[in-house]
Amino acid sequence: MPVSTPDVEIDPDALKRAVTEALHENRDWLRDLVQEALETCAMDEAQREADVRSAATHRPLVLGGVRGDA
Repeated sequence: MPVSTPDVEIDPDALKRAVTEALHENRDWLRDLVQEALETCAMDEAQREADVRSAATHRPLVLGGVRGDA
């Protein structure tokens, strides 16, 4: 949710410079953060795919054996 600043005018160029500087100063932390997020997404996707494959090959268990000639 954006912060409301009705009485303050923010210079877009100054804001851009400040954000750029902050990103450069925190480059290593941001890289690690993005890497962890991508790894988590990849693991989640791999788990979903495994679940879909498992569900597609799952055969219901029939209790009581097979009826017919023995």
